[in-house]
Amino acid sequence: LTARWRRERVTVLALAGFALAEALCALAPSYGVLIAARLLAGGCAALYSPTAYTLAASLAPAERRGAGLAAVALGMTSATVIGAPLGTWIGHEFGWHMTFVVGGVLSASAALALKLARLPATPGAVPRLAERFSPLARPAVLASLVANLLWSAGNYTIYNYSAVLFGERLGLDNIAWLLVAYGLGGLTGSQLGGRFVDRFGAVTPIVVCVGVNALNIGLLNLTGGSAPGAAAGLFLLAFAGWAVFPAQQSRLLALEPEPVSYTH
Repeated sequence: LTARWRRERVTVLALAGFALAEALCALAPSYGVLIAARLLAGGCAALYSPTAYTLAASLAPAERRGAGLAAVALGMTSATVIGAPLGTWIGHEFGWHMTFVVGGVLSASAALALKLARLPATPGAVPRLAERFSPLARPAVLASLVANLLWSAGNYTIYNYSAVLFGERLGLDNIAWLLVAYGLGGLTGSQLGGRFVDRFGAVTPIVVCVGVNALNIGLLNLTGGSAPGAAAGLFLLAFAGWAVFPAQQSRLLALEPEPVSYTH
C-alpha cells in the first residue's frame, strides 16, 4: 500500500499512525475497541521498523552500514530499557490509560522530529508485488529468514514469559529489574553488534551470538535460580539476540542487494 511513497514519508506516517492508535487505546470505551487499537498500533510498528532499517542502510556509506543499522537499533533497545519499567510504573501510579497517553506523545514527537529533519529523498523504480516476494524463492534468503524466525521465537518466548518463568521463583517485585537487565543487554548488544559486522562481516557474529544464546537458554533453568543469575541470563539473552540484528540485516542486504525504492 505504501510502495510508491518515499521511505522517509512512510516512517513519519507510521509514527503518526502509532500515536493515533495509542490515543485510541487510552480512550477505548471497551475491551474490543482496545484490542482493535492495539492491532492498529502493531501494524504501524511493523511498517515503521523495517522501513527505518532500510532507510538507515541507504543513508549510511557501505563501510558504515553496520553502524547505521545499529543506530536504529539503539532507539529500539533504549525503549526496551526505559519503556517496560517506566510504563509499568506509570500504569501503577496513574492508571493504564496514562501509559498509552505517554506512548502517544512520544510517538507524535518522534514523527514531528523526523518531519522537521527533512531526510534526503529516496527515489527509484517501484517493484511489482510479485517481485517483492521473489527473494523468497532463493534458498539462501529463505534459509536466512527461517533461521531468523527460529532464534527470534526462542528469544522472545523467554522475554514475554519472564514473569511466568521467574515470578513464582523470585517474586513479582523483581520482574521490573529483570526487564531492566534485559534492556541493558539489548542496548549493549545492538551497538556492539553493528561494530562486529563492520569488523568481522555478517556471518561470524550471527553464528557466535546464536550459539551463545542457545547455550544460555539451555542453562537458564539452572542459572535463573537467583535474582542475580536470572538478571545475568536475561542480559546475555538480550545482548546476543540484539547483536544479531545488524548482522542479520546486513546479511539479507548482501543476499538481496537490490533495495526496495519509493517514488512519491
